Amino acid sequence: LVSPLGSSARAQNGIDYFNRSEAGVNALKQQLAQSQQSLARQQNMAIQNLMADPRVRAMYQQHQAQGGRMSYPQFAYQYGLTGGFSAEGKRRAFQAQQGINAREHNTWLGAREAEQERARAQGNWQSGYAANQLEGGNGLRGTSTWIDSTNGRSYQLPHAAANSPTYDPQTGRYFQMDGRGNYYASTPQGTWEPMTPYRR
Repeated sequence: LVSPLGSSARAQNGIDYFNRSEAGVNALKQQLAQSQQSLARQQNMAIQNLMADPRVRAMYQQHQAQGGRMSYPQFAYQYGLTGGFSAEGKRRAFQAQQGINAREHNTWLGAREAEQERARAQGNWQSGYAANQLEGGNGLRGTSTWIDSTNGRSYQLPHAAANSPTYDPQTGRYFQMDGRGNYYASTPQGTWEPMTPYRR
């Protein structure tokens, strides 16, 4: 029989684990959002500084004269990103962007994995809670769940059955409880195998 106190403690542990998992997902999401906000602030300050630079203003006027369509803030951003549109600057900008993309992707994967872990924890808690409730109901009916070690099948067997075999007509097997409250299942070979009580 599963103790109601044990069921309640396990249920509380499941709730605690679920809450910790959900907190972890939320922390990852918050970390990603803060990182993106910080990067945006830094970029905005850098763009403002570049827009105030007379050299950048002169290059932008040349860009417009040649039919360029970027806005001045976009041009200033690209200017800063590529080190003044140099070949080396463009190469570094490309590498930096690849690194940023990889970090963002890894953070997204981490958040997704944490979300899946939270969902698994919630599912495990719900199934464990339901199983404990069912086992508690079995206890009120005078039975408890025992697992057959030979095939993993579970049986509802009476609590007070010491020295009095229980027969299962579906399987043709007998179950016997000893004086210490342990169950044994009969085998086709005429032996008795110990059974395992349900634990969650």
